[in-house]
Amino acid sequence: MFAEISGVLGDLKIQGIGFAIALCGHFLVQQAVFWYIFRTKII
Repeated sequence: MFAEISGVLGDLKIQGIGFAIALCGHFLVQQAVFWYIFRTKII
């Protein structure tokens, strides 16, 4: 029973980390695209 619970928690933690990395990566890509467009429009 305890092993099942810890296994589920481990899966959730791995999914959470993956989600956080994906979200962070998406944000960084948005920032990079924004700054690229911003710089090319201004300069």
